[in-house]
Amino acid sequence: MPGESGGDTVFGGLIARGGKGGGVRPDSMGNVANAGPAAAVSSEKTLTVSAMMLANHAEIQNGLLYVLGGGWEFFTLPSLPGVVQGVVTLLVDLNGFDVGDIPELSVRSLDPEGQLSFECLGQITVFESSSPGRVPLVIPFGFSCHVAGLWSMVVLHGGVELASIRYRVQEKPL
Repeated sequence: MPGESGGDTVFGGLIARGGKGGGVRPDSMGNVANAGPAAAVSSEKTLTVSAMMLANHAEIQNGLLYVLGGGWEFFTLPSLPGVVQGVVTLLVDLNGFDVGDIPELSVRSLDPEGQLSFECLGQITVFESSSPGRVPLVIPFGFSCHVAGLWSMVVLHGGVELASIRYRVQEKPL
């Protein structure tokens, strides 16, 4: 049954596989919000990404995430080359981190050939004991795009992929 321990959970076109993790199946556009092995784990501390979205704009107010123009499947440029810009929104779940811990995240954009086009390194400062705790994050991005196709935005912690989403960059027809 969806949402139960060990069962699959459906989010729109995504199916999160139940059990001990192991990613998801892509939807018809190839979009994947992959939780990989479910978490980056070290000494009882876990960091997972429970939600990821590309959007035009987002902000955090009073610990809540406000999103405008979210849920991209594609980005249309007037012509190539062009600049792809927006924000990556994340809900990051922390468990077992102590006050003063500073877990690091990396957000990368990969072109259709898997080459790095953008990378943002960030840190989350833990102000309260996190057993568990959820932190909303907004990461602005902008990069020069020279090729249309299926791109990926990937979130990593300690070299472990926590989440990824695919989106299509296309040129506006004349």
